[in-house]
Parts: sequence; structure tokens; C-alpha cells
Amino acid sequence: MKTDGNFIQFSKLANASVREDLAQEEKQELIRLARELGEETLLAKATQAKMLPFLAKLMLVLKVAPQTWQPIYDRYAERNRQIIAELDRVYAALTAAGCRKLFVTENFGAMLAACGDTALFASGDVDNYVDAEEYPAVKRVMTSLGYRCEERFTGALFISANFEHPERLPQDFHFSFEVFPLSRLTQPCTVKTDDFTNWAQLRTYRDTAILLPQRDALLYICLLHISLHSFCRAPAIRLYRDIVNAADGLTDAEWARIAAQAKRDHTERRLYSAAYLSNRIAGTALPIAQEPKIKQLLKLVYDEKHGVLLPEPSRARVMRIEIASHDRSAAAGLKDTLFPDKDWRRSVYGSGGMSGIIRHLKRIV
Repeated sequence: MKTDGNFIQFSKLANASVREDLAQEEKQELIRLARELGEETLLAKATQAKMLPFLAKLMLVLKVAPQTWQPIYDRYAERNRQIIAELDRVYAALTAAGCRKLFVTENFGAMLAACGDTALFASGDVDNYVDAEEYPAVKRVMTSLGYRCEERFTGALFISANFEHPERLPQDFHFSFEVFPLSRLTQPCTVKTDDFTNWAQLRTYRDTAILLPQRDALLYICLLHISLHSFCRAPAIRLYRDIVNAADGLTDAEWARIAAQAKRDHTERRLYSAAYLSNRIAGTALPIAQEPKIKQLLKLVYDEKHGVLLPEPSRARVMRIEIASHDRSAAAGLKDTLFPDKDWRRSVYGSGGMSGIIRHLKRIV
């Protein structure tokens, strides 16, 4: 797949912005790329990709136009400080109400778990997981705190709720509580939180009430989350910063638990493809298994020559990536994509039979 020069230049800068360490010779190359791309173009592309604080920090490290980038970095640092303070208030109320099976997940969870740079978060929401049985209590507490609730469904199946509070949160920002570890609109979630989360080992972020899962559970979610975004769909490169954060301090025993869980869940191709790309893009050092089995999948999402993700995929390529992600075979991937689990079809479309199949095919094709 052909890509223009600006795309490759920006992608290389974006890759560097989600990494922790840069060699001196690499910094000189990045300075050259930034100057070739130009400040105006870099700002526009960073805005479009919602990567402003990441590129701002990179430019500050490179000492390129600090008068432009320092205010951007400071703005996100202050915004995210306010979000953490409000999330602390929310979790204090939720735990006081007896909610126990919930935690901050995905990108914000990974950032907090690493106690990393809290400016490096540019999303419009904080994702939280909550056990379905505890969701009614969460809704009651959030409503009592003044939040407005908007529930989200795929067909008839409830998957999450967004809670907004314009007076307590930044404009157009919300807290999302999801009842599946990985929410999907057109396919069932095939993993169960209880299978890989030790609820007795939830931890809190620093001196707050904010709950986080153990490291291996969070990393497993983040790696699979990348696969649900076809490895290269928006938020694309930002997803790989989640792996840098979630893998911070990872032990061999924790990775062994992740690998064993992926084998049980039949998610090994997803896991190892995301791990491989995290190593190449973000400089992580996750163990890779089954590399020959993921080569065809990687060709659909990664430009090996330039070391960057391929551009946003078409609908047809998304389907190809999903099929290639199946552990057993492409044929099995096609079958499961077109004809997902009967119980899921019944929950979403009201029918596990032919009516449900037809409605599903109309939705995805």
C-alpha cells in the first residue's frame, strides 16, 4: 500500500512520541523530520490524530519550538489533573456504596498504573469496567453525584453507559462504564473478566480511591484492545503507548499468565501481533511466540520497510484483518465473523436463527 511522504514522516514522529527512551542519534533524525514536515503541518496532523500532548512532549525533548509546544503540554497536564481528581471523587463514592468489581481500564488505566506522565492522555473519555451485576449501583451513585447517563446498546444488548457532568469534567468529556472487558458493536466479546482478573488484587492509584486491576490483567486487555482497532485504526499509534505503560515492570510470571490466558481464550494471534507491533513501534520488549503465524496478518497493518502502521483501513481490509486474526484459520475467522455465537445473536437481534443471521449480515457487509 502506497503512502505519501508526509504520512511516513508524521508516523515516525508519532512512533517516537509514545516511546520512553530515545538515543541521541535518533533525536537528530527526529529533529530533521520535524523540520521537513513543518510546524504548521505537524500541528494539524497531531490535532487530527488527537496526539497533541504526545507530539508536544517529543518536541520539548527535542528542544524544537518550545514556545509553541509548552503551552499545549501544560494545557493537557492541567486538564488531566482535574480528571484524576474527579475520578478519585467518583471512585470514593462507588466504593463507599459497596461496588467492588470495577476498575479503570485501557488507556487511562494503563497511564495511571505506570504512574506515568499524566499529560500524555488526549482521549475524550475515561474507560471503566464494571461487572454487569454492579452496574445498577454505579448508575445510582453517578446520578446522585449529578451525572447525566446515556446508555449504549448494540441492537438490544446493553454494553456501556456514558456519564457526563459539564460542571465537573472538561467540555465534551465523559466517564464510560462498560460491562464487557472489550466492547464490540458487531461481534461478541469472547473473553470474560473473571477469567483473568483477581478481584482480591485490585490496587489503587497512589493515594486515591481509583481502582486498577493487576498488571497482567490490564496488559491483556490493552493488547486485545489494539486488535479490536484492527491494529492500525484510530486511535492507532496512541494505543501502543498503552502497552508501554501497562507493561511497565512486567515479570516473566505475569507474561506467562497472559500467554496461558490467550491460549485458553484462543486469542494468541491477536496477542502476539499486538506484542510484535508494540516492540517495533513503541520500543517494548514483550516476548513473541508464533511469529510465522502472524506474518500475513502483519502485512495488512504494518509497513515493515518504513516501520510505521499502514493508513486507516477500508471496511474491506478491516474484515480481512478480523478474519486473519482468528487462531484456527482464515476459514474459521470468516465463519465466526459472518455467523457469530447464537446466544449473542439472540441478545442483539432478538433471534438466534435465520432472522438474526440476516440482520447481522446486513449490518456488517
